[in-house]
Amino acid sequence: MAIGVESGCQKTLDAMDKGNRVDVTRSVLKNLYETGIATQVMGMFGFPGETDREFQNTMDLIDSLPVSYLHVFPFSARPGTKAADLPDKVDVSIIKKRCERMRILGNDKRKEFFRGFIGQVLPILVETNREASTNLLKGISSNYVPVLIDAGDNLKNRIVDVKIEKHIGHHMFGTL
Repeated sequence: MAIGVESGCQKTLDAMDKGNRVDVTRSVLKNLYETGIATQVMGMFGFPGETDREFQNTMDLIDSLPVSYLHVFPFSARPGTKAADLPDKVDVSIIKKRCERMRILGNDKRKEFFRGFIGQVLPILVETNREASTNLLKGISSNYVPVLIDAGDNLKNRIVDVKIEKHIGHHMFGTL
């Protein structure tokens, strides 16, 4: 499930005039996590007037939440929108730095999410192609955990139970 988090600062959200609330976002994401649903956060950074402190509020919010994936993108004003005419544009170099910081946090959150499955058995849908660098079968769980397994091609397009053994780099490894 994907949730949009444009900012972790209520002042910035109010300036966006979308009616979003930080406290509601926090509550929804925590409830989704507790029910076992993987949550993806789509964040937009560099909204006009966003200060370093306001950006840090968003970093702190994301860091405090149990999210599994961040989709980070810079703010870009669409012509004809209220935001396009707002003053205090954030410099492009600052926006790039903020996006990079958020991507690093996102990678850390994803690793944390993956490590939580080590030792568990998950049903995995085995894909039709092998992972190129390892030549292992690729699969994915219902909550979007990608897993590599050493098995025969007869498992392609099937759902199999896999015990998650370890997490190395961007890969989860499991055994039948």
